[in-house]
Amino acid sequence: MAQHDYTIANQTFPATRTDLNNALAATVTQNSGATAPTTTYAYQLWYDTTADKLKQRNANDDAWIDLFDVDQVADTAAPSTGAGGGGAILQVKYTIYDTASSIATNANTTTTLTNLQVDITPSATNSIIRLDAMVNGEFNSYGYNFNSTWFFLRDSTKLSAPAAGSRTTGVRIGTSVSFSTDATSTPDGSYFTYFDSDHSTTSAITYSVGVNTHTAGTWYENRTVSDSNTFEFERGISFICATEIAG
Repeated sequence: MAQHDYTIANQTFPATRTDLNNALAATVTQNSGATAPTTTYAYQLWYDTTADKLKQRNANDDAWIDLFDVDQVADTAAPSTGAGGGGAILQVKYTIYDTASSIATNANTTTTLTNLQVDITPSATNSIIRLDAMVNGEFNSYGYNFNSTWFFLRDSTKLSAPAAGSRTTGVRIGTSVSFSTDATSTPDGSYFTYFDSDHSTTSAITYSVGVNTHTAGTWYENRTVSDSNTFEFERGISFICATEIAG
């Protein structure tokens, strides 16, 4: 850590060499220090060791602009969200599930698809997490397609439309069907997106896909119900993706 006023005064040679070395030390350490340099210049860099931020002096030399937030433990850096970083993609995490399986759905309550979960540790409390999910499969009864909602969970918190009396809420209402009266060989699916701007944490989060059906049943993941080994029975993949966007 070093800072300097970048003015080399008239002095004896040993003192001049020391002054030059101090100026070079300040340069290679980005003028790092717990407080801002006393003497500043337009476009000057400063690594704030108190906040672990790399900052730059503005063109008028009257304010600091946050450039990067640095994690010295994880050895990572992300664009600062405090000034001009909004909209930048900070990180992307995803889970792809390609196994044919099944899961029992609960009657008129949340069923968590444990195969469709993704962990992410936000880099800022005011960032936005964009969630995308695609689920492929088939319900064991075609009535579930018209009486189902799909949504996300942040840990155990449901992310969906606001509560509305006794109505069932979700992000996506219903499930796309390829043939409404068949529940053995024609695939169903759902694709939905949500923007989580209320996570307010830099601790690890687990996001999951959730579904609600009006009665208990079975969701067959990435397969049709009968799943016979012929070309008329399809298989696919499902995924969940979490993208952190600077606020």
